[in-house]
Amino acid sequence: MSGIDVNLYCLKHSKVKRCFQNLSVAVMQNIKLGQGILSGCDIFSLLPVIENLDVSSNNMWFLPENAFTYNKKLKILNMKMNSFTEIPTAVTALSNLEFLDLRNNYIQSVNETIRKWLDKQYPRTLKLYLRGNTFSCTCDTMNFIKWLFATKIRFDRPQKDFDCRLTNGTVINTLHANKNFHDLFSHCDSETWLQVGIGLIVAFFVFAVPVAIVISYRWKITFYIYKKFRRVVEKGLRHKCLYDVYLSYAEDSRSWVINSLRPKLEDSWKMKVCIGDRDFLVGESKSEAIANAISESKHVIFFISKDSKHEQWLRFEIDRARYEKDANFLQKIIVITGKADVGCIPDELCHIWKDIIEVTWPDNETDNGWQTLRLALWSELS
Repeated sequence: MSGIDVNLYCLKHSKVKRCFQNLSVAVMQNIKLGQGILSGCDIFSLLPVIENLDVSSNNMWFLPENAFTYNKKLKILNMKMNSFTEIPTAVTALSNLEFLDLRNNYIQSVNETIRKWLDKQYPRTLKLYLRGNTFSCTCDTMNFIKWLFATKIRFDRPQKDFDCRLTNGTVINTLHANKNFHDLFSHCDSETWLQVGIGLIVAFFVFAVPVAIVISYRWKITFYIYKKFRRVVEKGLRHKCLYDVYLSYAEDSRSWVINSLRPKLEDSWKMKVCIGDRDFLVGESKSEAIANAISESKHVIFFISKDSKHEQWLRFEIDRARYEKDANFLQKIIVITGKADVGCIPDELCHIWKDIIEVTWPDNETDNGWQTLRLALWSELS
């Protein structure tokens, strides 16, 4: 069944349904399942007695929560080499699952809902394969690291030494993170911050007299250090990044982005811009192309319009931008709201609003909009 477009399987034809009803093993690799699911194809409902299912290499990054409602007999599920950023909640409906393969995706952590479900599977044997994912070792995922070495779930790496990225971008492994848990995550504890705050207050009063002598020059010194540090950082980023800006937009704003925004950024402001319709190679996996382009960009600009909520790849772009921002590789996430109302802004953007610079575009084409956008990027343009 591999290599055939999934839409052919989803035809409402009795003969097709009868062919699938008694299948216990199915290999569905490279059938564009990711696009099929987004278009409403419910192919899993055609496999009521399936026990072994391989849907690897399908550019999937999303599954509906009810995707496996009719697959109660499923024991082996292979979803490796896709674009998942987390373990789909849909797998919690599989009460007989014995093997789950999610190798070589973009999974950064295992959320609490999935962790609780996995622990409930014990003492029934369940194997979980996660090699090839680079997890996130930050304050937000410290509970996942604890769970990883406490759970009795069997993994493809017996020592549980999966790749793990720190906040500063350094890649270690989860075994090292667990052994050095206190050193890596002690700053996450609010009590520790309270102790640091008390220490700073005491130190302030102890050194108040000598500090008073140079206090009048504090801003000059601070600004000088900041400028030096900023130049070093920006020089390194310019060397690393292929693009200055990655542009994300819906189809209804394509004309304005291509004919107005792109020339302003590239021709007037001399920036290197990545536009998917123009710069992605033909035949290249779109999820990989998006992930690579955002990782090689200094900034991401989202242009929000009426069709934004229906843009099938927008959620994935937002998720990749959030990941790069958390890893300190992405400098700015800028949202141009245009003429769209609040209801057009995707929920995923609202969740990271504190990390976003909003640019409200005027109804009339004036220089005010361009000036606001330029100011949003000013430090990177100077």
